[in-house]
Amino acid sequence: MYVIDCLLKLGVLASVVSGVQSCPDVLGCFCQSTTFFCNNTVNRLIRIPQQIPPDTTVLDLNGHGIVNISTEDFSANENLRKINLSKNSLETVEDGSFSSLSHLNEIRMSTNNLTKSTRVPSEGLSVYVYLIYPRIV
Repeated sequence: MYVIDCLLKLGVLASVVSGVQSCPDVLGCFCQSTTFFCNNTVNRLIRIPQQIPPDTTVLDLNGHGIVNISTEDFSANENLRKINLSKNSLETVEDGSFSSLSHLNEIRMSTNNLTKSTRVPSEGLSVYVYLIYPRIV
């Protein structure tokens, strides 16, 4: 009877867990609730990972070697509220890169290679986007 009870509990647990979004297998990246974080000491990214879970609200890609943000990078992540791209090598941000992110309220991009002429597009956003630019080349 004890074995059957344990198996039933495991079955219920498995059905609950199967409904939870799993964290993708990206070297050095992990998920905690709806935060997706990539550790730059394990794997230095050169582009935005395409495997970001769709339910992610906080994305932390601080301290990598990302150079460009394209319109496709966040197209599957409409739930994003905060993005940290500080300490990368960002040079360009394509027009429309954030247009699908209606919940976005914070973008951190300090210590990058952005120039004064680099335009960070925010069309279509219904909330204020907080940009930090302490080092503009």
